[in-house]
Amino acid sequence: TMPPTAVPPQTAPPTVSPYEFHANAPTCGHSGLTFLKGTVYLNKNDPSQRYVGAIVALGPPDGSTIYAMEKTDGDGQYTFVLSGPGQSREGHWGLWLVTPSSQRKSDIGGPIVTNGLPPSDPKSCWAGGVDFWK
Repeated sequence: TMPPTAVPPQTAPPTVSPYEFHANAPTCGHSGLTFLKGTVYLNKNDPSQRYVGAIVALGPPDGSTIYAMEKTDGDGQYTFVLSGPGQSREGHWGLWLVTPSSQRKSDIGGPIVTNGLPPSDPKSCWAGGVDFWK
């Protein structure tokens, strides 16, 4: 008699984002003020192809509200300045791309948790950011 055939375990299909753009993992470190900055790339395999004029939204990590929006500059970069020089601004942030009518068109980047820790603390997070790619 033949031994029973092993049944392969069921695996869930990989999660595929429904959005046109995707977010890299966030970065964070110390700076002289609190800001969030990143770049939007049109081609994940070619860093020279950048999205000029992309609209980046800033809000909570769940994307439920838009606090502010910035357009990317001529280098495809955006910056949200959240405090003055020498000041920290604590918060939990998410970043995502939107259409001109404020409809989300990317995964949400983050969460980025800014804090008031001093530069000597390795967990200090005053300057964070997320890059987006297509």
